[in-house]
Amino acid sequence: MVTLIWTITNGGGSVAYIDHGSIPVGTSGTAREIFVRHDGVNPITNCGLYVTDYNQNDFIATLLGWGDEDNVSYFGGLQFNLDATGLYPTWPTYGDKSSDTYFVAKTGLGDSITNAVVLPITTGLATSAGVIQPGTSPNVRFKFRIQVPATIVGDPGPAMAFETRIRFTYTS
Repeated sequence: MVTLIWTITNGGGSVAYIDHGSIPVGTSGTAREIFVRHDGVNPITNCGLYVTDYNQNDFIATLLGWGDEDNVSYFGGLQFNLDATGLYPTWPTYGDKSSDTYFVAKTGLGDSITNAVVLPITTGLATSAGVIQPGTSPNVRFKFRIQVPATIVGDPGPAMAFETRIRFTYTS
């Protein structure tokens, strides 16, 4: 058995959750950098990021809907920047929702374990895409943020909770 360890510093202590704080309508929240390592003796492979509901609250449907949006006023959602080695230069936009180094979670992209986005070498992976080597440092790292659309349909509520997960394969 192997455990993934999520931290907010390279080689740091495990964190249970990340609070994105209050994000005004029409703006992007502060990007949070996450470091990921594992406690196994062998590399883990087939690593991919995806998001899911937290406690079946269905807020993930709202976030994915913002990423799916075809109208710039309604576009937003959970955005990932996977270009740690390039110092995170570019984020998804309404006109450019995904590339090799960034994406916005939407239907069919990062919305399930089946549609997980493979971690590229630019996350700090030493050998190949989708692999996290053993050891405490350097860790795989990425940033993510929430963009709240300029126009919101319905009431998403005072707080939204979701889980960001990594699917992986480990052979001991």
